[in-house]
Amino acid sequence: MVLGAALSLPSFAASAASEAAGSSSASGQASKPSKKQLKALEALTEQRHEARWRTRRIINNNDGNDMIMAPGQIVSREMFLAQRFLGLVGTQVDTVCYCTGITFGGDHKCKNRLLQQRFGRTRCANELDAMGTDCLDLAVKYCHQHDIEIFWSHRMNDRHDTTPTPELLTDFKKEHPEYLIGFGSAPLSFNYALEPVRQKLLECCREVIENYDVDGIELDWFRHMQYFPSVIKGGKASEAELEMMNDMVRKLRAIMDEEGLRRGRPLLLAVRVPDSREYARGIGLDYEQWLKEDLVDLLFVNDYVKLEPWKDFPPFARKYNVPAYASMEKRRLSLMDRDENGKITGGSFEDRARSEAYAAWLSGMNGIHAYNFYFNTKELYNQIGDPYVLAEMNVTPRESFCLTNSIKGLAYCNAEYWLKGGRKLLKKPDHIEYVTPPAYGDQWPNSKTERDPNP
Repeated sequence: MVLGAALSLPSFAASAASEAAGSSSASGQASKPSKKQLKALEALTEQRHEARWRTRRIINNNDGNDMIMAPGQIVSREMFLAQRFLGLVGTQVDTVCYCTGITFGGDHKCKNRLLQQRFGRTRCANELDAMGTDCLDLAVKYCHQHDIEIFWSHRMNDRHDTTPTPELLTDFKKEHPEYLIGFGSAPLSFNYALEPVRQKLLECCREVIENYDVDGIELDWFRHMQYFPSVIKGGKASEAELEMMNDMVRKLRAIMDEEGLRRGRPLLLAVRVPDSREYARGIGLDYEQWLKEDLVDLLFVNDYVKLEPWKDFPPFARKYNVPAYASMEKRRLSLMDRDENGKITGGSFEDRARSEAYAAWLSGMNGIHAYNFYFNTKELYNQIGDPYVLAEMNVTPRESFCLTNSIKGLAYCNAEYWLKGGRKLLKKPDHIEYVTPPAYGDQWPNSKTERDPNP
């Protein structure tokens, strides 16, 4: 535990929570928290620190496309849950991160609700409305019924509306084009240098946690990593821009603690970020500062871009008393078996997933964050969350890394795409030595699998 951060948090968070809640004195200053409020927040913080370490063998990130229905399909609660939830029970999945849509809009009941049609395919929002429910409501209730933790996942600057799909544009974007970066590869991406954009993020998060019984929020910074015009122009985020993001995360922590106090249990904040702190700072994310201030509870590491071996990250995370999970994305995994021209030379997605998961476990990561895994998941979700199972399958640990050159169809996996000079931060060893676990012995961290100590 980082005692300095832990001890300094309560007074900060209580004051910020009062300010975020709109509580102020006649002079306009945030009211000073009472001793009772501080004591309650200290207790909540202690509960939050404990909740960080619950078992999470596999975290399943669901992009929300289980809302799509076939023409003429009869919509029901069971139909929706059958898409991606029913198959999770009895697997190694302990946590779900459910994404309800793009940035500042979604299929759940919110101010910026998306239209019924997306990507030319019909979504069942209206039908669920008529039943008095929605996708996030069903997801939360089902997960809690089956002792599965659930986070609302928010894509921080999703650009799926950049292509000619006007149905994806939220009213907020239509009404405020001045809030967009507006040029280069990010014409419709929000400009986080603008205070109204950062305030909108806080409003969306507050709206969810006040209306849905989620266990936390996942800020998905990988969708997509374009936040400041200065970076799009080929530079790096400035100290002032980094502080803008720091301040936004501070305010979000205060809002979540405020709601946690009302509920009587903590809300966890997870962030999905690059492994390289220098790369993250370059695009505007100083997540080490968030850890120093005890604002963040879980780290989901990597996506398209992975710059360092898994073994480098756990010591850093443990320094701040937070667990770290290896985020696995299909396109990056495919790079294990592609030649210099981008052609896949062998192997299967399932084999690559097992190899990457095993490498992450052997490197000391606390679990697996599976992003957009929807093919043969029942099989994989009974394997990749337990290193002992993978050992018994004789899986060879391997790691995927990002590209440093352009390959058609894989631009997002190029470190240079999101940050000029990003390729220089790649730390890919020629060889990685893994220390494999004994077939039986001490229980692996976060593994629920019971083992016979005398087989």
